[in-house]
Amino acid sequence: MEHEHVVSSYMEHGACYSWEPGLVWLHVISDIVTGIAYYSIPAALFYFAYKRRDLPFHRVILLFGVFILACGTTHFLAAYTVFVADYWIEGGVKAFTAMISAVAAYYMIPLIPEAIAMPSLTKSLKENQELNAQLENKLGELNAKTRELVEANRELNLSESRFRVQFEHAPDAIVVYDVARNVFVDANANAERLFGCSRAELLASGPERFYSSSQPDGLPVAESIEKMIGRTLSGESMMFERAVHNAEGKDLLCEVRLARLPFTDRTLIHGSYIDITERKKLEEQLRQSQRMESVGRLAGGIAHDFNNLLTVVTGYSELMLGRLAEDSSLRNDAEEIKRAGERAASLTQQLLAFSRRQVLQPKVLDLNEVVSRMEKMLRRLIGENVELRTNPGAELWSVKADPGQVEQVLVNLVVNARDAMPGGGKLVIETGNVFLDEKYSREHLPAQPGPYVMFAISDTGVGMDKVTMSRVFEPFFTTKESGKGTGLGLSTVYGIVKQSGGYIWVYSEPGKGSTFKVYFPRTEDRAEDPHKASSPDEDLRGKNTVLVVEDEESIRKFACAVLSGYGYSVLPARDGEDALRVAGEHGGEISLLLTDVVMPRMGGRELYDRIRQQHSAVKVLFMSGYTDDAIVHHGVLDPGTAFLQKPFSPISLARKVKEVLETQN
Repeated sequence: MEHEHVVSSYMEHGACYSWEPGLVWLHVISDIVTGIAYYSIPAALFYFAYKRRDLPFHRVILLFGVFILACGTTHFLAAYTVFVADYWIEGGVKAFTAMISAVAAYYMIPLIPEAIAMPSLTKSLKENQELNAQLENKLGELNAKTRELVEANRELNLSESRFRVQFEHAPDAIVVYDVARNVFVDANANAERLFGCSRAELLASGPERFYSSSQPDGLPVAESIEKMIGRTLSGESMMFERAVHNAEGKDLLCEVRLARLPFTDRTLIHGSYIDITERKKLEEQLRQSQRMESVGRLAGGIAHDFNNLLTVVTGYSELMLGRLAEDSSLRNDAEEIKRAGERAASLTQQLLAFSRRQVLQPKVLDLNEVVSRMEKMLRRLIGENVELRTNPGAELWSVKADPGQVEQVLVNLVVNARDAMPGGGKLVIETGNVFLDEKYSREHLPAQPGPYVMFAISDTGVGMDKVTMSRVFEPFFTTKESGKGTGLGLSTVYGIVKQSGGYIWVYSEPGKGSTFKVYFPRTEDRAEDPHKASSPDEDLRGKNTVLVVEDEESIRKFACAVLSGYGYSVLPARDGEDALRVAGEHGGEISLLLTDVVMPRMGGRELYDRIRQQHSAVKVLFMSGYTDDAIVHHGVLDPGTAFLQKPFSPISLARKVKEVLETQN
């Protein structure tokens, strides 16, 4: 009956739950839990959609989340209507849910092909791994490139540092020139020193500021600069000389090298400057020395030939005078011939002195004593209108030189100073100890560093210009009028000083006088006893056999005639080979070999060595018009060597022969 009533009539809300009360809570709890679950799903979907707004179906996910949210709401309303019979609200929510479901379905159905085309998780993971591997490779390559760039940057910085160190410490003065702006844009420390200004001042200037108006190429400064820059920009590596007048007022001669720098944005030129002022001076000194040496060799050869001729002229004139009566009309002529020969001999001696071919007899000297001994004679020589003053150095060192030659140097320099002061003036002779250092030697080639004794002759005369000074020691060069001088005075001084191992320099300016400084090397040798007496030659006659060897026939005949006249037995020979033949054929003893030093095929020294093999007791007397290295070294005879300088007189020949024969071996 109960069940019939239920079926046949309208049942109140919740009546069905009264049959099974536990059923009410089953539905309520289930709907609430389902609603909560439905609400959590949209929250996750909304969060996902918020984080992945980049996805193409971003809005569909949001729509689906709204749909799930609506579904959850229906479950909450189902639990609610169990207790409250408000079916309109539940129906409205369900209608909204149905509408959202239809809209979601509308948008989701077209996405199905795209969803199907999406790769699987396995494939995505594999592709992701491949992408990660590619990414790691790329990162490795990128790291390698980064390391290469870091290393290249380090090398670049190191190269820049090396360049800067080399640039700053280069021995040359280096500048970088911007052609477009016409200014230097970089310069090293040596450029500051050479141009005589600071780097800032240098970088605000161009080259024309420091170039002298007179250039070695003869062009105006601007034109010369333009020409050299043009050739440099065309690719040439330029090297030339430039006269520089720096900011300190110094005039320098520089060797300049230009090269274009490889920049595309600017036109830059690298320039290096080397100060060659001193080098040019040394080159000029070397050329002057070589010229003097060449002239000296020529003068020595000429003097040698003249001495041979003069030996005959003066010798036979003396023989003629010895045979002529005092009242003979020919005696005057013979004396004139003799005097002319002696004057010519004096000239050849000066040539030999200049060419350093004369034989020196050096002794230890005190130059103060030499000057003091000659002072009276020098005063008479210069005249009363020239004031002579001497300044002897204290504790003067000794030198080793030929006394007669040193006196000749002193006389010639004093005469030269006197002639430079025709209206009178002051002449000073000064001596002193000096030490020539490396710097002085470099600036005055070929001087060597060391201790020297200096004597200087200074005058207040007319002075000399540079051209005259460059030729002042040349033989036959003179500034005097014709007939007033031979031009051999200073050349003789030059030759004597050089042959004595010394040096001479001249300092002069027009109108400011001149100073000649002579430097003789210091010696530690002790002076000989000046009072040592020489035995006089009273009887010059002899009976010994003398072998006379001379390639000049006239001299050979003259020597034979003189020695025969003094009682000697004479064996003449025209050269070394002929002398060996004559000596071999001569059956008796040969006491003396009188031989020329320089002869064709066999010299005098070699001949003497060969003769001694046949005649062990033979002595030798060498004769020559000039010296060579056979018996003389730097103009000094080998110890124990007898030498007779041409030209010689009959009595000097006889005296020297007697002296050698009486000397113990």
